[in-house]
Amino acid sequence: METIYDILILGAGPAGLTAAIYAKRSNNKILIIEKAAPGGKLNLYTKLENYPGVTDMTAQDLAYKLYEQVRGLGLDVTYGDIIKITKDGEIFAVETDEGVIKSKTVIVATGTSEKKMGIPGEEAFIGRGVSYCATCDGAFFKDKDVAVIGHSSKAVEESIFLATLVKRVYIISRGDKLLANPAIMAKMSEYPNMIHVPNTIPYQIIGDQVVTGIKLRAKEDTLLPVSAVFPFIGSVPNTSFLTFSSVLDPNGYMIVNGNMETAIPGLFGAGDVILKGLRQIVTATSDGAIAAHNANKIVRKLTLGTAEGA
Repeated sequence: METIYDILILGAGPAGLTAAIYAKRSNNKILIIEKAAPGGKLNLYTKLENYPGVTDMTAQDLAYKLYEQVRGLGLDVTYGDIIKITKDGEIFAVETDEGVIKSKTVIVATGTSEKKMGIPGEEAFIGRGVSYCATCDGAFFKDKDVAVIGHSSKAVEESIFLATLVKRVYIISRGDKLLANPAIMAKMSEYPNMIHVPNTIPYQIIGDQVVTGIKLRAKEDTLLPVSAVFPFIGSVPNTSFLTFSSVLDPNGYMIVNGNMETAIPGLFGAGDVILKGLRQIVTATSDGAIAAHNANKIVRKLTLGTAEGA
């Protein structure tokens, strides 16, 4: 007999895992699909800041605790890439690289990925000096010079982490100022090995087997010798698998209402993947709880409708 889940959750980051916890409260048949490691972007950070009531836990600790709680509830997590979502009547079909999974409702909590610069050498040197995660790869460049591309709080925060490991961190920005929040900017003064390179555009990453430098364009073209390049120029939503154009804004973020519902009944969005003003762990967990609460309502209605029609 074909399995049809009540709620299918795509993504096991803070939004997806919280959605699973709340979905379980109605004793629904639930499955979580994750592409990589449970915890999502929590696994890419060390410090956990601004999360209410938590002062002595790392981001990875929180990821583990959330996953442990979900597994303790008896919820299943499977792994795979999402290829496409379609809907036939009241049932969604989610195509993955492992097969097709059907469900009455779907909560998309797939988050975002770091935006690429799109310059020569970037793709060729990914994993060989180009990285989008300082926490993951910074230790490989101990006592070497590295470049961070970007001007945001994220770029400066990652640069500060790198400054504790490497010889020098060059922060390359298109504008003349870094736009990090004041608290993060204040920390920069503690690290004299952080060097801001303003009004500069990177246009090529060079190397042999590994990165050896980055070409920069300012008043004059220059070559900056570095062993690694860390681009932090923004994020893009992981929504390429959504075939429903009505649920996406021009940038690919999911459009939802206050109940985390899209224009497609039974399809919800939660976390960084949705169109909103603040992307933080605390807002992601809130989104997940709201989405699950309202998905539970739809499942109850569908179940009652089936029972009445039987």
